[in-house]
Amino acid sequence: MYRRGLSLMGMRILLSTNRRELIADDEYFLGEGAHLHSLLSNFNRIDEIAVPDEPDIALSIVDTADRGIKFAQTGEGCYSIVGAVSDRELSCRDKRSSIFGNMGLFSKLLVRELEIRGIYSIHSTSFFDRKSNRLYIVMGGSGSGKSTVLLKAISLGGVEVLGTELTHFSLNEGKTKMLKGSLWQNCRMGNLVIDFPELLGRFKLDVPRGDPWHMYRSVPLHDIQVPEDVLDPASIVLVMPRIEGERSTASIGQIPKASVKMVLFQNLSDKVTPPSLLWGQQFVPSLDSPDRQMARMVAAEKFICEAPIVECWNVLSSPSECLNGIFPVQTGDGGKAAGMNERTGGTTCLVH
Repeated sequence: MYRRGLSLMGMRILLSTNRRELIADDEYFLGEGAHLHSLLSNFNRIDEIAVPDEPDIALSIVDTADRGIKFAQTGEGCYSIVGAVSDRELSCRDKRSSIFGNMGLFSKLLVRELEIRGIYSIHSTSFFDRKSNRLYIVMGGSGSGKSTVLLKAISLGGVEVLGTELTHFSLNEGKTKMLKGSLWQNCRMGNLVIDFPELLGRFKLDVPRGDPWHMYRSVPLHDIQVPEDVLDPASIVLVMPRIEGERSTASIGQIPKASVKMVLFQNLSDKVTPPSLLWGQQFVPSLDSPDRQMARMVAAEKFICEAPIVECWNVLSSPSECLNGIFPVQTGDGGKAAGMNERTGGTTCLVH
């Protein structure tokens, strides 16, 4: 058996297999290149360590001639995959859905194990405005427009990125700690070419040939990251977007934070609860369990009650208007809140 040691947010990870190439592809773990399937689009960093004798997480992959695939939890923090793994890994066209892809089974295991250790993962982009000491957490599932909101904030200027896909938090004796997440942004090229063409030069990207809405690029945002690994913002703003490119009017309104509890619980479940479809063909049931769901609901309640949340916004708008009235435009005269004193384009409906 070949073995490899990795570390993520203090967790010691042991990978073992009878086929070395199954755990040797650094495009998933350590690659600095723009790989859409990299785990670095979910997590801030994964470090190579000596093979741990007492790992927190152990995943064993046994490649056999048996065409069936069997996944099992064999103990506390211990998992195994047995079957014709190698053939499927080599023939998989979209590596995001492979075992170690950012939409694969291993990523769900990591989020689950972080939860067990008290670190919860909000499916979100997040950015920090140091002038106001406000952290903006843009929550949403795939296709909701959270990446669009992040690009809009970057185009306005003055923000520091805390996470592009996951934003982590821990709760300890009434104190909420926000932990740095991923810094690689998988962008749909249409968002850049059509909605924010001014960012193409910043990201050193050319206008692609063909339909940009069917193309993705992984963009590094390390140069505008929050320097702290643990952030203690004075205020948190939650944003729940639904962005529609052709929308002519905007409906942007505040809601009571108490009404967000169930939304947050469902969001925290996004990267754990759904079953996996490995390689786009092999069904693996959900890793979730009733006790983990209950713990996640308690975490959602505590976050709503204990975190310094000052505003919660529902946003239904086009990309250009998605931060109207929510985030201050960075201008030479010290900044002016877009839409607070004057709304630009569309209409705004405030709900209290």
